[in-house]
Amino acid sequence: MMGTIALTRARSVIVTIGTYEAAKRMIANLRQFYPNVPVMTAVQFLAQRDELRQIGARQVVALAPEGTLSFGRFILDSLGVDAARAEETISALKADDYAVLRGLGAGAPDAAGNNPGTDTRTAGATELNAISPNPRAL
Repeated sequence: MMGTIALTRARSVIVTIGTYEAAKRMIANLRQFYPNVPVMTAVQFLAQRDELRQIGARQVVALAPEGTLSFGRFILDSLGVDAARAEETISALKADDYAVLRGLGAGAPDAAGNNPGTDTRTAGATELNAISPNPRAL
């Protein structure tokens, strides 16, 4: 099937398969048979994005952090937070490939979407305070 859709001439392949495992298999096959064709996809979690990048997908969006930060920006805007301050806060959360969010992720789902069940209710308080020591000041 892949040969009949002229992948050798494709500018990009966008993988939109319903499950992560199926997308991973498809991307691995694309990398094996068409290593020069860029692959784009979206997954739920950073661990999944990282794994797909390792097997050769060039453009992978992790929807959970991106969606959460987009919603957070919407909330900050709705609360009348200064645009520069809101952008500074969102940028701090995205910095170094979401390092602060990854620090909160003890017990977050792994690449397969499995959650080891660690309690994260208090994880990352220090990291969040470093970004905004006084959340009410936002």
